[in-house]
Amino acid sequence: MSSQRSQLRDKFRAVGKEVWQEFLDDRFSNGAAILAFWTMLALFPTAIFALSSLRYLPVPSLQQAMFDLLQEVLPPAASDLFKNTMQDILSKRHTGLLSFGLVFAVVSGSSGMYAVMQQLNAAYGVTEHRSFWVTRLVSVGLMVLFFLMLVVTFVLVIFGGVLHDWLAHELGWSPLLGLTFALFRWLVIMLFLLAVFAFTYRWGPDVPGPLKLFTVGNLCATFGLLLASSVFRVYVSNFGSYDGMYGGLGAAIVLQLWLFIAGWTLLLGGAINDALGKHHRERAEAPSRSSATPTA
Repeated sequence: MSSQRSQLRDKFRAVGKEVWQEFLDDRFSNGAAILAFWTMLALFPTAIFALSSLRYLPVPSLQQAMFDLLQEVLPPAASDLFKNTMQDILSKRHTGLLSFGLVFAVVSGSSGMYAVMQQLNAAYGVTEHRSFWVTRLVSVGLMVLFFLMLVVTFVLVIFGGVLHDWLAHELGWSPLLGLTFALFRWLVIMLFLLAVFAFTYRWGPDVPGPLKLFTVGNLCATFGLLLASSVFRVYVSNFGSYDGMYGGLGAAIVLQLWLFIAGWTLLLGGAINDALGKHHRERAEAPSRSSATPTA
């Protein structure tokens, strides 16, 4: 029992040391800044196409569910900026908005996803050996997959809200009922984030391995993003004065900072998965090395 505790302690110490070294080397901060820049460029074109497409799905209030969910996750200034921009563009009903949005979304979205792949390669300490077209196809495939997963997530959230209203009407509203469906909504969001991180860590870096939903890195990235978003939201709402300092640019700066935080947690989870993978491989290779060592 004591030996297992000692091995577990050594494992966490080795993983923590490696992740901390990457933090000291500024890999997280530099990579997160690059991701925030590319994600900002890809965000609005991709969102325009996504929201334009959602109109054709037979699901009521799907767009509104997306805006409501963003208001719970993002700081108010950032969510208002995103919501007002999208509503202004979509309300004008430009001719060919969907077709133009598709082309622009694929180009900008795949470029953002490609930036994620390159930064994960840096976090994993590997060199990209896949060809240009393969990496672009992977980036487009991940982008389409995440869009479909996002639609399923919003449909589940809307279904939970409809079921909540029906039960409240039939049985009467109660605090337990409200808490149950609030937990259901956040469970759906956490499963969506876990799946996004799992697919990103599997096919983002040029590292072979199985697809795993529940890993230490996936869990740290998921809960780290939710926690950091909540703390940042409280800080901006109560202590930050970006609008007073930067005027109309304040909302854009807040959104950029949130994207930086999201990129930071993404790279942190990848670094944890990589460090744990290296530790497991070293332990697996240790017996073979010791058996191959000649005895005197």
